[in-house]
Amino acid sequence: MAFFMDPTILPIKQSAVTKLILGILGSTMMGWAITIFFVGRYAFSQKNSFLLKAILVGLVIWFIPDTAISVYLEAYFNVIVNVIILIAALIPIMYGLREF
Repeated sequence: MAFFMDPTILPIKQSAVTKLILGILGSTMMGWAITIFFVGRYAFSQKNSFLLKAILVGLVIWFIPDTAISVYLEAYFNVIVNVIILIAALIPIMYGLREF
């Protein structure tokens, strides 16, 4: 089942599709990770619960479909990684929300 599009329609060699998609997703994730890091750092330095809530909403919006798709595709290793990332991110967020 294709969730968004059929990668075979891309005008590149089919052997390069997976590398292309992983390269694009990897660099996108790095960019968002740095952004979230600095927003979170600012939120804690300013005791800004609104920004922490915004990060929390973003985490939930990422976690639910990513994990559901992973379960559907039986990529259980990714489910485990998602849960670990979610727990690691929730610890400081919940601490900050309780303290601010």
